[in-house]
Amino acid sequence: EAKTLHSIMSCTVDFEAAGYDSRWHVTTLDGAYERERQKTVRLVEDGAMSIGSRRGQSSHQHNPFIMVSKGQPLENAGDCYAFNLVYSGEGPQL
Repeated sequence: EAKTLHSIMSCTVDFEAAGYDSRWHVTTLDGAYERERQKTVRLVEDGAMSIGSRRGQSSHQHNPFIMVSKGQPLENAGDCYAFNLVYSGEGPQL
């Protein structure tokens, strides 16, 4: 069945280089049955990083949420930038 794409949007955000003591981190919300939205924090390293789902929809296993923070993410302090896709079909999100 043919599909027609009427509009598409993208986002590009540049972040300043961080020093060794305040390197960038990426936080995602992953999970499984009865363990939804478990926080996963990864250090941003050189090279490519990809976060996505092959399920075709957001679910208890993957929420299309990404947070980028300078330094280890803290609840009450620090710089962070959050992104959440409204529609999260298959494919990479970062």
